[in-house]
Amino acid sequence: MAACARRSSQVAMIDHEFRWQPARALVKELLDQGYVGTPWSVSAVSHVSLFADPERPPYSWWQQRERGAGWLLNSGTHLIDTLRWWLGDVEAVSGFVATNVKQRKRARDGAWVSATADDGFGALLRFSSGVQAVLHQSGTAAVGRSNLVQICGSDGVLAIDDRDRVCGARRGEREMRVLEVPPHLRAGAPAAGDAPAARLADRTAPPAAAFTQMETPAFVCLALEFAAAIDDGVTREPSVVDAAKTQEVCEAIERSSREQRWLRLPLD
Repeated sequence: MAACARRSSQVAMIDHEFRWQPARALVKELLDQGYVGTPWSVSAVSHVSLFADPERPPYSWWQQRERGAGWLLNSGTHLIDTLRWWLGDVEAVSGFVATNVKQRKRARDGAWVSATADDGFGALLRFSSGVQAVLHQSGTAAVGRSNLVQICGSDGVLAIDDRDRVCGARRGEREMRVLEVPPHLRAGAPAAGDAPAARLADRTAPPAAAFTQMETPAFVCLALEFAAAIDDGVTREPSVVDAAKTQEVCEAIERSSREQRWLRLPLD
């Protein structure tokens, strides 16, 4: 698909909507402005309880690797896209995938079915810029939800905490503080009664409501980007070509897990 997109004049984009999530967008701005100086290292850890119970939700495509499922290929792609958006291309990968809940109950007959897809993964990434990253995500935490992303650099530190707040500190400051998301990054999906159809029709008018959820408002912003790209006839980011690079990182993590070794990108 990426090769076809390179040869084509058609718009070819992918739905990595979390680039429009306010905290991630603010980190991108601050990194581009040099808030942390030269980025050195990243850690990203996420544990959620979506698949901890082997009976709920019941067995579905989510447990079938042959249907493109797995925590890495579904949740992990968004994280890796974000890190590549922030920090550039990845040049080397070492990682693992794991299936912790190995069987799930099927709803239609109550039978127990083996899971072929992973429900957690971990990776070490080395970026072309020299940044080192440590990633770990799991969909099988027994209780709750925790997420943390932290970037350390020569002159500062940035983090996104469990409440999707951006925290930061620069060299010489005693501790990290919550950084305010500026208004231009808070625009999200239109609120009820906010004439969304008319607003969507006007490509120049940003949605007025503040973000209240993580996925839907960001996707509305992405849809507006899709529409503007189609109107202009010019592909914008995130492109299918860009998504292929993220997919390659995921494939390298899976292959590294099988072969128990570091892999350099691009893959052979």
